[in-house]
Amino acid sequence: MKSSMGIQARAVDKKGFTPDFKNVNHNDPGLAYVLVDKKTGRLMVQAGDDREFVNLKTHPLGALVLFPGGSYADGDCLGGKLFAEGLIGKSGTALLESVCIVDRDNVGAAMDLIFFHAEPAEAGTTITDNSALVLADLDAPKITGWLKVASTDYVQVDTVTKVAQKVFPVPLRSTAADGSIYVAIIARQAATYVNNLLKNVNVGLFVKQT
Repeated sequence: MKSSMGIQARAVDKKGFTPDFKNVNHNDPGLAYVLVDKKTGRLMVQAGDDREFVNLKTHPLGALVLFPGGSYADGDCLGGKLFAEGLIGKSGTALLESVCIVDRDNVGAAMDLIFFHAEPAEAGTTITDNSALVLADLDAPKITGWLKVASTDYVQVDTVTKVAQKVFPVPLRSTAADGSIYVAIIARQAATYVNNLLKNVNVGLFVKQT
């Protein structure tokens, strides 16, 4: 994120306002407009924001496939402990705007995604591939959001690929210095995946950083 910000101000009618300042790069992410509502006198700020797209990874790094493969029962973790590295960019909050699931194994299974603002690593917590999720008492409060993906959310792209995309604003919080978010994915139906890098699942998160 840029450390400097250009600011220009004038009174405007917010309903029909179109920025038309000279010698200003309107695509500059560090630009902000300070607007004054003629009726209320209130300041309105339109600021350039940072958006980030991050694919989920395994934690710790090392595994090449997100879901190692096998037969999963309803309630099992799909993959182990996952994380979106640097998703928010810093310790703080962001709006999760969409999640895109590319299922190259053509399963299209229902699942829940549980987001944590810090690593759920207390004694008694189990986030292991193909096992039920168990959270220690001190890890449960780290949950910062969740979302549900239904089997009906997928569309068939070709004969071997299904894609689901959920679009919404969901507030997330990270206490990590780099803004990483930890994730557990829980199967909500029986499903079988192949342990193959070319036939697996990608999960991408798209956020508006604040």
